[in-house]
Amino acid sequence: MHGLLKHIATPILLALLLTSASLQANNPLVIPDGTVKLVYFFEEDDKYIVSDIRNNQFVELRRKAQEQLLEKAVANQVVVLVTNQRYVAYSALTTSWHTLKRRASEKFISVEAADFSAFLVTNKRLVSFNGQTGTWAEQRR
Repeated sequence: MHGLLKHIATPILLALLLTSASLQANNPLVIPDGTVKLVYFFEEDDKYIVSDIRNNQFVELRRKAQEQLLEKAVANQVVVLVTNQRYVAYSALTTSWHTLKRRASEKFISVEAADFSAFLVTNKRLVSFNGQTGTWAEQRR
């Protein structure tokens, strides 16, 4: 009986793998490494806009007075914005914007984002964003 199961299961497993690969190849949202692109970013004069493919919606965030976008990082499931006033992240998993205030005389150094996470470096702290929970974590330097 074990040999019969193995004989049947192998072609079924192969067919599933081929179907999955075919779907990934024909889906524009699937990135070559197999991950799915779920968020896109657009900036307008008075607001930031995320196209959230996972939730089939556009989510806006109003720009504050005198706010300037300095840097952005867009990954598969998060968008992180660095402005002269705050750090802001959008997560497709929480479907919302999450804000962290900049500190007085804090100088931004770098930002990077991958999948559902982001990492910021400033002259005063290391900051990470978890897109699964929508939370920021920080460590003084």
